[in-house]
Amino acid sequence: MNVFLDYREKYYGISATDEKKLLWEYLRANDGTAIKNKLAEYKAWWSDNKDKAIDL
Repeated sequence: MNVFLDYREKYYGISATDEKKLLWEYLRANDGTAIKNKLAEYKAWWSDNKDKAIDL
């Protein structure tokens, strides 16, 4: 997920700092449900935005 967040930040201009911190907290808490929910959120975002122009 960090690779996805880095990509989204670099090419779509969406800050990933807070999302990475949140994911780290989920990992530390061993909260698999929250991680799966975030993954579903990222998949939905990618589905909606994958055809849009990126910033190079």
